[in-house]
Amino acid sequence: MTTSCAMSSLQPAGSDLPSSQKTILVVDDDQDMIRILKIAVEQKFGHKCLTAQNGLEAVAVVKNYDGPIHAIVTDIEMPQSDGVQFARFVRESNKDMLIIFLSAAFVDESTGVIGSTGYSLKDLGVLKPSYFFEKTGMKTLASIEAVLVTN
Repeated sequence: MTTSCAMSSLQPAGSDLPSSQKTILVVDDDQDMIRILKIAVEQKFGHKCLTAQNGLEAVAVVKNYDGPIHAIVTDIEMPQSDGVQFARFVRESNKDMLIIFLSAAFVDESTGVIGSTGYSLKDLGVLKPSYFFEKTGMKTLASIEAVLVTN
């Protein structure tokens, strides 16, 4: 993705705002996952939640949202523009943005490749600070919460 713009609304996750004032962008093509994560982010974690269904929509949210975005939770495999492409776009203007990658795809233990994406865990590590979690229900939510609390 070669789109570029000034993204002053993207703030590093470690800002000094109270946790209730943090804004988390959730990007996933699965409506059920968006609903689950939105409820968790707003009601369980106490943050504001923005949503998008793919990387292209997420770029539009980032460009048009009038306020800071403190962290991103994104699926990796999505139509039109995937989570890694979107993360690279974000990194063009904010190298410190906290990004949490999610995937329901199997991770090959020997290569670290995530499903059929062609991306490896090593690729995601280049986009620091970032975390990777497999979509495994409540354990995933607990992991996301732990990362948001500590960043």
